[in-house]
Amino acid sequence: MRSRPALLFFILAFAITWIVWVPRAVGEAWAEEIGAIWTYGPALAAVVAAAIVGGRAELSLLGRRLLEWRIGLRWYFVILLGPLALALLEAAILPIVSEVTWSESLPSPFTEPLTSTIIFLLILSVTDGVGEELGWRGFAIPHMLKGSSAVTASLVLGVLWAAWHLPLFWTEGSALEGSSIAFLFARLPATAVVYTWLLQHTKGSVLAAALFHGALSVFAPTPPPTGADVTGSIVSVVVWWAAALTVIALARPQRLDQWPRTVGTSDPAQPRDEAGFRRS
Repeated sequence: MRSRPALLFFILAFAITWIVWVPRAVGEAWAEEIGAIWTYGPALAAVVAAAIVGGRAELSLLGRRLLEWRIGLRWYFVILLGPLALALLEAAILPIVSEVTWSESLPSPFTEPLTSTIIFLLILSVTDGVGEELGWRGFAIPHMLKGSSAVTASLVLGVLWAAWHLPLFWTEGSALEGSSIAFLFARLPATAVVYTWLLQHTKGSVLAAALFHGALSVFAPTPPPTGADVTGSIVSVVVWWAAALTVIALARPQRLDQWPRTVGTSDPAQPRDEAGFRRS
């Protein structure tokens, strides 16, 4: 397992989370309250895996990624306004392809006070954001990038990231209860590509990823119930795949399938940390 840190992490992340989420999904009383706040499974898995794989040095690196905030002001704008821009794009397209009006297609934060949206963003960044991203982007993707191209690693991570949510589809009261599983599996691989592109420009900052996660949660549409009108979901999936292909093209315009690896690449003009992320 020490030679396969990403595999170790995924086993731990699923086990630590599902040991509570599965009983919660089948109605076990003891798991209901715990499961509602059980969002730190990937973070805990990352800490345990780091301790096993590299001990103090790996834990220190994980901590530095979590606390890295010097990423440049423009990237904070990208992190916070990017999800807003994509949500507005989805809202603009939906009335064209369906009978939904512009006002109906806007996500709920557009009709709520700004202060409540900011508070919601901060809460989601600290809970779901840090709880998940310390694992997915703080530990898993840096190790996956050591043996795979950025696109391949991101797509694989996206599928596993979607699978991690599966118990929630059968959990009473969860945001995903009764929703379309296909929507999540179609969207998250593209989202994972955008995350990796973001990390490559923010020194692998987990803080950046956590804020991005919070912003996505604030503006993301809720997956539709199975059998419901899926037009909005299709638009969302298309928009996110367009975003993913755009960042791939920006990373390497010549070949979309040859996005440069962030690990094992010698580029003196772009110093890299231990995970291979660019420092500038």
